Amino acid sequence: MERRRKSRWWLAGLPSVLAAFGAAAVLASPSQPGADNAAAASVPAPRVGQGMVLDEARRQVVLFGGGLRSMADWRHAWADDTWTWSGSSWRLMRTPDHPSARGGVAMASYAAGKQVVLFGGQTTVAVGQGHEDRLLNDTWTWDGSTWTKRSPAHSPPARADASMAFDGQRLVLYGGAGQAGLMQDTWAWTGDDWLQLSGGGPARPQAGAQLVRDEAQGRVLAIQSCAPDRGNLQASHHAAFDGAGWTEQTGGGLDAVSARCGGAVAYDRMRRQLIVFGGTYDLPDNALTGPARRVQGDTLVGDGASWKVLATAAAPPARIGATASFDPNSGAVILFGGSSQGGVLLNDTWAWDGSRWRSLV
Repeated sequence: MERRRKSRWWLAGLPSVLAAFGAAAVLASPSQPGADNAAAASVPAPRVGQGMVLDEARRQVVLFGGGLRSMADWRHAWADDTWTWSGSSWRLMRTPDHPSARGGVAMASYAAGKQVVLFGGQTTVAVGQGHEDRLLNDTWTWDGSTWTKRSPAHSPPARADASMAFDGQRLVLYGGAGQAGLMQDTWAWTGDDWLQLSGGGPARPQAGAQLVRDEAQGRVLAIQSCAPDRGNLQASHHAAFDGAGWTEQTGGGLDAVSARCGGAVAYDRMRRQLIVFGGTYDLPDNALTGPARRVQGDTLVGDGASWKVLATAAAPPARIGATASFDPNSGAVILFGGSSQGGVLLNDTWAWDGSRWRSLV
């Protein structure tokens, strides 16, 4: 009989549909949907908790990894495939080397180095007759066609569900779930090495906070969090990083954004505003048998200081664990994947033009 080990207590209260946040130990598939065995696919497989960012140097959105089954199904598989979005369609990239199958990665574009950087995440390894979670701390860079494993002299400790964003000079990595619990340290990627920044991070340790660069204000924002106090998300987790330290943000309708988990976050360059779609306010103590979670299908826009919910005639179905990124080719924010209220994984693609959502593929 296959045995699995319990995941870490600080993640056990997260929704079972969120593979990105590692709610339970999983069994890795022996055949991940990488370039060789997904050749016939025209869109990424349904998934949750993938990494997806705009590759600044090549002006295309790049997607990696994620969870391929609902976490309620312990025979879960992580993905190790890489896709790019051209503005109208997905393309599977055949890469001779790539990060191992995983979810919960930190991923961002490092414009100064003309590379996309991927750090850490969570995978599953065989242990005896069972399997258990394994946190990672490897660093990879993507140049538009090839993944390269880096060997920095220093590295943040292994973690999943950290977040990363470019602050105008360097990549900033914050938080996550590590071996000892939730983290609040801040690191910077300089192009070839990691540097731990003094001053720590926001007041509360967090996993699943979404870092995004507010280009209009020239700062990095930490929006929302999946760091419950035994299931309670009703405390504000919203902070700004100015290159020297973090400042807690309050007011301006922030509770609608910060007291949720698993929403897709992006900066809309065309309209110079932040956008959040979906997520949940509800984290039961027992991820598998808790009450129904209030998975959201709302669209929020803000300038980093104030937020409002927009009424839209048509919108993507409610979801959690989706990803979003600005696409300069279409001038829209692209939303992909995630998990529905019932735990069904999605692989639909939507575009936001500032006033309405449009289904693409």
